[in-house]
Amino acid sequence: MFFIKYQKPQTRQFNYQPRYYDPQKEELEQKVRKHESSHGSTDGDMVKARMSRHFSDYRLSGRTTKAPWAGSNSRMVMIMVGLFLATYYILSRYSGVILRFLYPVSTDGDQMDMY
Repeated sequence: MFFIKYQKPQTRQFNYQPRYYDPQKEELEQKVRKHESSHGSTDGDMVKARMSRHFSDYRLSGRTTKAPWAGSNSRMVMIMVGLFLATYYILSRYSGVILRFLYPVSTDGDQMDMY
């Protein structure tokens, strides 16, 4: 009989060495980590404190931001008012002409058939 030998695939191993190694920087980072762990202060705590300070400053300042569409709403209202006034002027000025065009009258005073 013919047997096939099966080999289990091995995982790849990488030997990564950083190109730039600065021992002074590593020592400084280690001291900072040691100091933070001893005092219990982390970056997350600092971020939370800064955010709460900004929120309280904003709340105490009393300013409010306008919505980005507030200007476009007022512009739309102005356009609608302008169109309404223009329509009112045209209809009041030329209503007789428009009515005569829509409902023509014959010369003898009877209304003409439209059909």
